[in-house]
Amino acid sequence: MAICDRCNTSIPRCGGYVMYCEASAQIFGGAAAAGRSTEIGCLLLCEKCTTSIYNESSFSRQQPAAVGIDPSRGDLQTQIREALRITIDASLITIAKRQGLAPQEALTQARGLAQEWWTNNQAAARKAMALAKQAPRRMPATPEALVREQPSHKKWWQF
Repeated sequence: MAICDRCNTSIPRCGGYVMYCEASAQIFGGAAAAGRSTEIGCLLLCEKCTTSIYNESSFSRQQPAAVGIDPSRGDLQTQIREALRITIDASLITIAKRQGLAPQEALTQARGLAQEWWTNNQAAARKAMALAKQAPRRMPATPEALVREQPSHKKWWQF
């Protein structure tokens, strides 16, 4: 059994979804306290949290560039938790979009990584990070663009 990194609910053995988060953990102690920021890294999330992130509605919204905290608004701890949740969600959606994945494809990829995580969590974490860091798959905007973007087959002296 494991615990969801987002909502702290139990995840049954062989369940959950694994993904890599590139969001900066500057609000934490440790490296951030020394003036450095670190990526949050690999996350294991429950199905409810993952489907709330990887869906058409979330993918269609503009992701925030930064989230602020206002001490005058009250409970600082709640604000920090919410800001971190928004930042992580935005990072996960941005990575999936950069890879050219639709929400269902992102779910499938995260589920496959989770299945691997239960047998070898270090290998799954490395794979999740590699997928997040890989070069984006650039998709043409229209079918016409796909035809226009075909490589030229001219000889070097014909250019």
